[in-house]
Amino acid sequence: MITRLITLFSLIVLASPAQLTTDQRLADFRNLADLYARRYPAIQWKQTAIGFDLLKLKPWFDRVSTVKTDLDFYDLMVEYVSDLQDAHDQYLLPSDFEAKLGFTVDLYDGKALIDSIDRSILPAAQSPLAVGDQLMSVDGVAAGDLVKRFSKYVSGGNPRTVQRLAAELITDRIQAEYPYAPQVSDTAAVVTLSQSGDAGNYSIPWQKSGTALTVLGASPGPNTSSMAFAQRARVTSAQASLYQQVLQQLHNYRLPGRINVLGFDELPPVYALPPGFLQRLGKKTYDSYYSGTYTAPDGTKVGYLRIPDFIYPSLTDLDKEIKYFQTNTDVLVVDEMRNPGGDACAAEDILSRLTTTSFRGLVAENRVDWTDLMTLNAALADAQASGADDDTIAQLQLYQSEFQKAFQNNNGRTAPLPVCSSTGSHDPAPNAYTKPVLVLVDEMSASSADIFASMVQDNHIAPLFGYRTMGAGGSPEQDYAGVYTEGSTSVTRSLAVRAQPVVTAEYPTTAYIENIGVRPETVLDFMTTDNLLNHGKGFVDAFTAAAVKLAHPSN
Repeated sequence: MITRLITLFSLIVLASPAQLTTDQRLADFRNLADLYARRYPAIQWKQTAIGFDLLKLKPWFDRVSTVKTDLDFYDLMVEYVSDLQDAHDQYLLPSDFEAKLGFTVDLYDGKALIDSIDRSILPAAQSPLAVGDQLMSVDGVAAGDLVKRFSKYVSGGNPRTVQRLAAELITDRIQAEYPYAPQVSDTAAVVTLSQSGDAGNYSIPWQKSGTALTVLGASPGPNTSSMAFAQRARVTSAQASLYQQVLQQLHNYRLPGRINVLGFDELPPVYALPPGFLQRLGKKTYDSYYSGTYTAPDGTKVGYLRIPDFIYPSLTDLDKEIKYFQTNTDVLVVDEMRNPGGDACAAEDILSRLTTTSFRGLVAENRVDWTDLMTLNAALADAQASGADDDTIAQLQLYQSEFQKAFQNNNGRTAPLPVCSSTGSHDPAPNAYTKPVLVLVDEMSASSADIFASMVQDNHIAPLFGYRTMGAGGSPEQDYAGVYTEGSTSVTRSLAVRAQPVVTAEYPTTAYIENIGVRPETVLDFMTTDNLLNHGKGFVDAFTAAAVKLAHPSN
């Protein structure tokens, strides 16, 4: 009997793993599509703006029925979500596999240039790559073609953001995003072109880590452990009471996933500040801000404040900096470039330190399902029993009423609702900065950073300088997507609404931030070869000149 059991066990282990059945794939795709049909607020907007109808499922079902492998099925799931062109929505495989080449590329002047090199992986003596070299091809495929190929696997609010994020995947293949990542060879044939015009040909090993997901195997039924993982994440803190957890989820405007863009969500700026810059905050890794002062060529005292994200900003530290800037500067430059967002109400609180007048805060439409309705009822009861403040009670009562109306009468869509208070109005802080402010943005200013820029512009608090923001105009919620594939997806649950509609050449006129982004009054693209090679000197000189003009408008 023991021998027979050992033999049977060996056969089970050694047998070739089977693929999911067509019925299992169809079931998981229906589950994914249903999540968006019931919870996604931008269905109509995406139909109008980009021509994608996520409810038109027959072509997708036909494709599901013809895929041959589990990885091909994952690829189709990724494509369905990425077709939304929503930076907050990304389907992720249950894999930790990653293969990277030891250097990163991004698009400068439209070319894929190397902008960082890990010398612990690629010592200069063995791999004389240099920052600024143009990546021409990998394994015989042109860099431009690779950007097009990988654009399918990243989420972004506008085409330029998508292209830049796709460039990341050329040298860093993450299977959670790109199903076929494990199919790389041991080495990559890399061709480059230096700034002086010299060609380089290199064989660079792929640095592989994690466990490759290659096949799921036929499943007898739902994986209960995965279903437990899949409980909808409405909480950010196990210690917070229910009503606080609900409010925290409503305030969450942060990009999901991992982004490897140089300087993204990092304390120091992506450029070098002028000689003579005196740094104050940002010397400690746990600082919320990077700050300091410098003197412009004409003698103007310029304050500098970088906000890397809105996740856990210290208002105490900010108040101290604002007090210092008020006494010691003529103008303040606020940098929220390459910012993934975070708590939208923290963004409002920071903005209240930069203006002396009351302003309109974040307002958003919400997509409501039955679980939202029940959760709101319980959260309101919890807030009342816990002795929450009057404004919190009033806001939860407003949401309870509007959620009920939306669920019963408007296909689950609410009217625009204030996110951070019952009224949507935010008063200035007592110690607010009273002098001119300039805000720096780019196409990696996302989610709460999109919203911060829109509030600055809509309330006429300060001019924006840089490039159009990402257009990630919603609040995401992570969901389990399929009992057989065990993947997950982030689903946008709300849409930020600006004070007035915005007219653009690319999209229909709308008050949504989604896809549109926020367009600065002064447009200057940081993504140039000159800025890469000269540590952003041209960009810094330009925003310094703009700040000086704000401080001395008559000059």
